[in-house]
Amino acid sequence: MNLQDLGLVVGLFIGSILGLGVASLVVHVPTLLYLIIFLLTLGLLMGLRYLAKHKPPGFLLGWLAFQLVQPRRIALGLESVQHETDQNHVLPAGRPSL
Repeated sequence: MNLQDLGLVVGLFIGSILGLGVASLVVHVPTLLYLIIFLLTLGLLMGLRYLAKHKPPGFLLGWLAFQLVQPRRIALGLESVQHETDQNHVLPAGRPSL
């Protein structure tokens, strides 16, 4: 299992337990929620161990980066890159260029 994936899971577990602890100061939080978070974390760890055997290393962080950071379009060829950069450099009317 990748160490970064393990750190992400442990951070998620600690953050959710702390979040429930803070929420329990304001409202009543059932004890069953702590058990559910613990079981979900164990399930995620088991899933990561399975994926480590069948997927390339860093699968979880790569998937998160793809879902959250990377653009949805893939530029093919020089023309699409030039067209995209031309669209990004168009200024609104009335604003001087730098």
